[in-house]
Amino acid sequence: MTHDYTHKGGVLAGETIASIAKELRAEKIPIPSEHWKRAGEGNATGKIPDRHFTRLLAEYDEEQTGLETSIAEWQRQIESWNADKLKTDQFIQLVKRYTDFSELTTPMLNEFIEKVIVHEGEGRGNDRRQRIDIYLNFIGAFEVPAHIVTPAEVEEQRRQQEE
Repeated sequence: MTHDYTHKGGVLAGETIASIAKELRAEKIPIPSEHWKRAGEGNATGKIPDRHFTRLLAEYDEEQTGLETSIAEWQRQIESWNADKLKTDQFIQLVKRYTDFSELTTPMLNEFIEKVIVHEGEGRGNDRRQRIDIYLNFIGAFEVPAHIVTPAEVEEQRRQQEE
């Protein structure tokens, strides 16, 4: 069984995931067909030499093992995608509850933030830097995009230009 599903950013569309799941549920590991029964009979009657039959049987077993491995891997991926989708849906519901607020409250922060990890600071004075990792509920580590400039950074750049 060969799957060639294209996806963006490692995430498959929901319809694609559903179609893979349906295909896997319908996928049966084929049992020896009439072809294989006749091949066995041909070997037993001497029409097919043992070495040919052994080679065919080895190829069949290899294909079966590959199919079983593929199916198991796709099922693991589907379970992972379903878990990620559930977490994403839960996060979106949480965000929708707080789309319009005038004050950031402690209960709001508690609902959004799973944990905060503060790393040891480096440097001294104005050159001191400290890494802080923020983990949000349902989505994990939050990375601030590099292209966003904070107001403090804008002020620092302005001050440096004036000097």
